[in-house]
Order: sequence, then C-alpha cells, then structure tokens
Amino acid sequence: MLILSITIASLLLLATLTVEVRIASNSSSELRNNRKRIQTWWVIFSICSIIFYIGGWAITAFTYVLIFWAAFEFSRLLNIAI
Repeated sequence: MLILSITIASLLLLATLTVEVRIASNSSSELRNNRKRIQTWWVIFSICSIIFYIGGWAITAFTYVLIFWAAFEFSRLLNIAI
C-alpha cells in the first residue's frame, strides 16, 4: 500500500511540475484547467490516504478488541463447572 501511495504521489508531483512549467512558458485556458484537474486529484489522493490510514488503524483496534474479548470469554468458559 505504501509503495502504491508513493507511486501515485510521484506521478501527481511529476504532472504538477510539468503543468506548472508549461504554464510559466505559455499560459492558456486549457493549461489552467489542467492545473485545476491536478489540484483536484491531489485533494482526492489526500482524502483517500487519510481514510486508508484511519481505516487501517480502526481495523487493527477492532482486531485487538476481538482477541481480548475472545480471551475473556474463553477464561469464563474455563470457570464453568460441567
């Protein structure tokens, strides 16, 4: 996941630099629209990265809670007299 995120960020950085250099040499409405598109992709990438980070943390916490709960239930089962 980290390699994929770095790859996407690298491609977005390359696209941003390319568009900014082209805008510096020749500013047209198409290039300005491309800048807005790339900025939108940066926002989408940032939001998705945050969601994946929080989601990964939440899944880890949920897994630990399930493990502790299972251990607690198992200890209760061991105390039951048959």
